[in-house]
Amino acid sequence: MSLTVWPARTVLPATQQHHRQVVNLVNGASAPVNIEVEPSQFTQAASGEITFRPPGPVSAASWVSVTPTRFRLKARETRKVTVDVSVPDRPEPGERYIAILFKTPPRKTSRNVQVVGAVASQFLINVPGKAVHRILADRLEAPRFAFGGPLDLSLSIRNAGNVHRSYTGPNRITATAGGKKLVFPHITILGNSRRTVTAQWPDPPLFCVCRASVTFPTGKGEHITRTARIVIVPLPQIIGLLAAALGLFLLTRKGVRYQRALLTAARQEHR
Repeated sequence: MSLTVWPARTVLPATQQHHRQVVNLVNGASAPVNIEVEPSQFTQAASGEITFRPPGPVSAASWVSVTPTRFRLKARETRKVTVDVSVPDRPEPGERYIAILFKTPPRKTSRNVQVVGAVASQFLINVPGKAVHRILADRLEAPRFAFGGPLDLSLSIRNAGNVHRSYTGPNRITATAGGKKLVFPHITILGNSRRTVTAQWPDPPLFCVCRASVTFPTGKGEHITRTARIVIVPLPQIIGLLAAALGLFLLTRKGVRYQRALLTAARQEHR
């Protein structure tokens, strides 16, 4: 199976009650496939992984209708699917997260294992009402002591609001460590979700008592700052130098003993 869908994510504004969007599906395989289309709810894990689940009784999936819902997609064919979204009157403020799943039904087989493939197009549906922007962050996680690089800096961010927040493009979260700028990955945090992101410091100095710091906007004109202290000690290099110094000392001491033995032997022969 080789299915591609675009757009992968669509954000619908709260300024309209009715929306019509077109989703494109491409079969990149050399064989035709049967496609079933259905709406699904989804949530986001801290790693960014998206989990799909069947719509519940109060899900916004009832706002969505898709045309067509079943079709056969030829090899290398592109198909346009129409998605209509109708927001009801006076819904609870915030965003609704609905995915349009394009599934390949399992083929009949005599074996016990069947594989069902699916790709999704995500819809972030804004509804009229008060949008709550509230971003919280735990402390910046970094090793307190390190013997060299690379080093990882991790930040856990919680979106306690009811709309998503994106840190992408020029708005990506950045950190400074040892005077260098470190860039975190592009992320989108859905409402009432948490994300953990990691940036890497590839080449820290051999020795330093460094301060790492990250500052990013919360969406309300405010900023959050988190810091961490890192002590870097080049322990392998120190051990290597001590071993070299010890070897040189033992070699020098052995040479001195050897010279003394020669002098003693020479004196005895002279007598």
